[in-house]
Amino acid sequence: MIRSSLIEHGRRTSLMSVLLAALLLLAFVPVSRFYRDRWSGWLWTAGWCAVVANLARAVLGHAYRMDRLPLRRFDIALEDDRARPGESFSLVVSCEARRACELAGLSAELRCIDVRSTAQGKQETVLYTVRKELAARETLARGDSRSFPAVLTVPPGARSSYKDTVDRVRWKISLSAELASWGRLEDEFEVTVAPV
Repeated sequence: MIRSSLIEHGRRTSLMSVLLAALLLLAFVPVSRFYRDRWSGWLWTAGWCAVVANLARAVLGHAYRMDRLPLRRFDIALEDDRARPGESFSLVVSCEARRACELAGLSAELRCIDVRSTAQGKQETVLYTVRKELAARETLARGDSRSFPAVLTVPPGARSSYKDTVDRVRWKISLSAELASWGRLEDEFEVTVAPV
């Protein structure tokens, strides 16, 4: 059983902006100390204000966004990350509401992508896709827990996962959830389709 979380993915993305703002501040400290006697002081004061304001914006934005998130958990459980052509990937998306909210949409998609290296760069072609709508306009009360199962079938005769120096066949499962008055949560992970 493979587990993931749509909330953790969004939280990591938000924390990256805080980390980048903190790194910018740390990089600005030695530069401003080195050049402090060479340029006028008002320029460095303006720079300090901009860098500190950027860090404060990132920290407060992260705190505000996480506080507004109406779900306590939003987990994905994938039964197995390997299947053969004609078999299925089974997964369950479960959530628990921290406060009343509306789940405007929840979908899962299985895609097969052929990635080729050419003289012009990498070219991607989607060979196969199946999309399942798991929920539409679900209202969750505070403390409600819901589970949404999905079965994504690999077609018989589909290409198996493959990799060499020029060509690569990748299979991915992506999930997308739309929360009314909050925004979109997305996650994607790679799975393996074994040869028959």
